[in-house]
Amino acid sequence: MAYLEPGEPLWELLDRLVREEGLFLYDAERLGGNGVRISIDAQQPEDPHVTQGEGTGGEASKERVTSGDCSKVCRRLMVQLAVEGPAHGLPAEPVIEVSSPGVYRELRLPQHYRGAIGERVKVFQHAAGGIGNGSTANGRAGKPKGPVVIGVLRSFEDGAIVVIDEHTSEAVSFELGMVRKANVEFRFE
Repeated sequence: MAYLEPGEPLWELLDRLVREEGLFLYDAERLGGNGVRISIDAQQPEDPHVTQGEGTGGEASKERVTSGDCSKVCRRLMVQLAVEGPAHGLPAEPVIEVSSPGVYRELRLPQHYRGAIGERVKVFQHAAGGIGNGSTANGRAGKPKGPVVIGVLRSFEDGAIVVIDEHTSEAVSFELGMVRKANVEFRFE
């Protein structure tokens, strides 16, 4: 599986089709050469107008994607990818998975971080020495795990994030290149 990046032709096709259904493409990845897995949202992930409970990890007051939305987008993709899929290296009948990003949504792209400002997040950092010691960019090549920070995402600017650590109340700042994995850490209360 390989994540697609905004600007790639397949991403642009998926994004256009999802937007035509009144929704937004949150993330997308190839399932080998057999299909795609996408996450859709009811609003653009970088929209800053989402009201968040400051530091509570509380439920955002925004529209959510329904199972009906996922079914509608999946049906649309089945028809369109039967025609255009082979031009993107997919079979005429690709595997298609459509879901919402979920409450523990992954933060991978800059717009994901911008959209999560004010939310409780969990950030896994690369171990000391970064990603240049024989590991892969996603940190999976048997590399020692680095520190984990849980707290409120305070800001995202110029490729760096600031998280207010909920254990120390200190601001922790690091470049996205040091992030091995990050997700919203929703707290059910």
